[in-house]
Amino acid sequence: MSEASKRAKARYMRENVTRITVDFYPSESDLVLMLKNQPKKQTYIKNLIRADIVHKRNLAKKSHKMGLTESTGVLRIKNMEKPHHAFSLQADKRPHELSSRGQPELELGYYAEKRYEFLKYNLKKIYYDLLDNCRLVDHLTQIEEKALISEQIFMRNMMKDEGVTEQLKEEYPFIWASKMEHIRENAREKVLWDIVYRV
Repeated sequence: MSEASKRAKARYMRENVTRITVDFYPSESDLVLMLKNQPKKQTYIKNLIRADIVHKRNLAKKSHKMGLTESTGVLRIKNMEKPHHAFSLQADKRPHELSSRGQPELELGYYAEKRYEFLKYNLKKIYYDLLDNCRLVDHLTQIEEKALISEQIFMRNMMKDEGVTEQLKEEYPFIWASKMEHIRENAREKVLWDIVYRV
């Protein structure tokens, strides 16, 4: 390659190519090992990102069909006045479930949304029993509350086991953030299987 070609390539790389550096900490040695074992590391990382993009697009489509709001991570359900907690879900549209306009909305969080999906697509009998008896909202609310409490307990225990302290946060904030993200993901996974996906 001539010097002119090298200069042209170098200029193109400067102006058009984005480089991102990723730091791996000792607690992430499993990630380092996995990456080292890939013969084409750049292609491997790009394929993972593309797969994640496709996955999120599919989730967005699914959420749209179900009437869920993905941007806020909240399941919105119309709530009726007493004596019944009847509600309408965009995905169901059964006439006797539909509420009138202007009724307040209940906002149920991440675990309630996951429980809703699990019941509707895997435990249809329980789902429709709760729905027909106007107990679905109460059930989802209880699951959300129980799951959040359990998540906090799991996180506190894991933080203690892994030595994640305020001192670590002050002295090594990046390591603290990485460990907290790992702990949060593990706690959420445990809560899902222990509470949300239980029959």
